[in-house]
Amino acid sequence: MAHCAGPGACVRATWVRVEPERADRAVELFRLVLLREIASFPGFCSVSLMVDRARGYAVSSVVFDSRDAMMQTRRLAAVVRERGTREASGEIMEVGEFELVVAHLRVPETV
Repeated sequence: MAHCAGPGACVRATWVRVEPERADRAVELFRLVLLREIASFPGFCSVSLMVDRARGYAVSSVVFDSRDAMMQTRRLAAVVRERGTREASGEIMEVGEFELVVAHLRVPETV
């Protein structure tokens, strides 16, 4: 179950490249198949997917409530990642793991 990230949260970011004409298919695969699996990971907080459709680049960020949770899901995440990129005919460019410093930026409304 998704929940808000608090102190100690961490993020796994994955950069992927697909042929631009396959970008829509990759987004749908992520939305309809991979997202469900990712959301079931222990310690899951949230996920974001950013896409440059014209160039075929995407980056996903999965937030976990702790470094331990992120570390415990490494093998499972690798399986999901490999299957997803294979089904989308994509290529994993890089995977990084980070401490989450700012989870929400709330800017006061200005008149």
